[in-house]
Amino acid sequence: MVGIRVYNQWLDTDQGSGFSYTQSSPLFIGGEMDKITAAFSSDIKLPLTQRNKTILDYPDELDNHNRLMVDMSCELYVNGFFLNEGELTVTNVSSDTITVKIVINPYKLLRDIQLEGLDLDSYDFDTVEDIVAHALATATTPMSYNHAFFPVYNPGFIEGTVVTDDYLFKYFQNPWDYLAQTFAEGETSIKGVTPFIRLDYLIGKIITRLGFVVDNQFQITDELKQIYLYNNKSLVKGSTWGTTVNLKHHVPDVLATHLLKWYTKRFCLVNEIDFTTRTWTIRKINDIMDRAETDDWTDKAMEDYSLESDNYTPSRVGDMQDSYRDVSTYVEVDSYEDIETTPSDSKIYWVKSRGAYYYKLMSTPFLIITEYVRELRKVRVEVNGNDEFQSEMTALQSKWIELLGAGLFDQFQEATWPGYVDGLTQGENPGLRVMMYRGLMPSRMMPSYDYPLATNNNYDTFEEQIAGAEWSLTWDGEKGIYEKLWKNWLFFLTNRKIVKRRLLLNLSDIVNFRWEKKVRIGNMLYFCNEMKVNFTASPDNKVEVEAELSTLILT
Repeated sequence: MVGIRVYNQWLDTDQGSGFSYTQSSPLFIGGEMDKITAAFSSDIKLPLTQRNKTILDYPDELDNHNRLMVDMSCELYVNGFFLNEGELTVTNVSSDTITVKIVINPYKLLRDIQLEGLDLDSYDFDTVEDIVAHALATATTPMSYNHAFFPVYNPGFIEGTVVTDDYLFKYFQNPWDYLAQTFAEGETSIKGVTPFIRLDYLIGKIITRLGFVVDNQFQITDELKQIYLYNNKSLVKGSTWGTTVNLKHHVPDVLATHLLKWYTKRFCLVNEIDFTTRTWTIRKINDIMDRAETDDWTDKAMEDYSLESDNYTPSRVGDMQDSYRDVSTYVEVDSYEDIETTPSDSKIYWVKSRGAYYYKLMSTPFLIITEYVRELRKVRVEVNGNDEFQSEMTALQSKWIELLGAGLFDQFQEATWPGYVDGLTQGENPGLRVMMYRGLMPSRMMPSYDYPLATNNNYDTFEEQIAGAEWSLTWDGEKGIYEKLWKNWLFFLTNRKIVKRRLLLNLSDIVNFRWEKKVRIGNMLYFCNEMKVNFTASPDNKVEVEAELSTLILT
């Protein structure tokens, strides 16, 4: 019944024996949001034949100094039907049998690979001017590149004393020269020169490393393709510019599997893995819910069943945000005119407007600094049972005024925010943070000039919705992640009932089953959470399955 092929050779199997396994849905349908892998494993006993001993490197011989065979690629078949591919390990040998464990988990192929261990593109340049020109090209025509340069506000990026020559650029990565309409350059003043990698490009590289062709059905528009991963590793070390932009040196220090799982979780996605065509398809779960495609198992369901309420409460939905922040010290005012211009102490203001602004004003004997950080709105979330506010920093405007007696100098920048109030020092691991680049847009601070604007929402710095913008990376709002990706799914999770039923399926039902398809039993539709499959020798290819199902109730 069972067929196992290793090294393109078939192992001898006991045709009278069967095997069983339990597999979970990749739609992270349970209470654990991180449970998104469809892995399963099964122990199978094989006869100790000469053929099996040869293929498996004689695991029965006591004087064989080699370890038992571990992690061999294999293909698993049932009655001639291809079931899956995985990795085979010899776990036990007796006088007449060899026990092997077959694990099917595509994520395992990445093992301990860091993002910087992926095969990412690299670009060589001759001069600093060439790098600046390249940075401008990525900002002007971002869809032509797998990375882009744009200003990001990060007050902690450059450590050390602020000196006259570089204080204007201390707080920004990729500062912008408004008058020249290009990125600023200079060996003594520019420290933060950081490319940001397109998220879809990096996800594609991970899946390619797994040996699959990627079909990303989520990031299909130019807008969604311009989601970038934050990076705070500069091309400039001290006062020396590097001449190579090697993207592997500009990624966070995290495992590739962690990024893939985080990506799936944050944007409420599902991975459809087809081992036959070697295709890895990424879809929005919303699209899965809208599908009409179903498997009708009405006549295959046995009469006995159990029914229970799930009582699922999505109290950790706020984890989709980037960082928590205490806003209890905010001073709420109705307009910018109500803000003190020279406060004696630092204060934080919340301005009530369509696109709220966060102000931090500081005063020193020689320098007045005013920072304007734009937020869309406050987001109330529940953390460990307590109500807390969490806010995402998005488009920013900042103005410095230096009063030194000899003259007056103004410097403006508008940029996105990487997520921390106090900033991230250069090279400090920032974790996974994303930004959306909106291209060159008119500047609010200097309306006659354009500015490469990155923001996590769908508003420009004039507080107007960006024309054609359909997405925001913030949790709330009509274009936000909750409304566009999570709302229907969370409604389903909080209103479903759990049904456990025994089914008698055809072997073809198992082989062709896809977790993303709905199951119909009678007048009800379900998603399948889990399947316990028991393969036994059966002349009619019938398979007994214990299924855990979720009633599908749509808004």
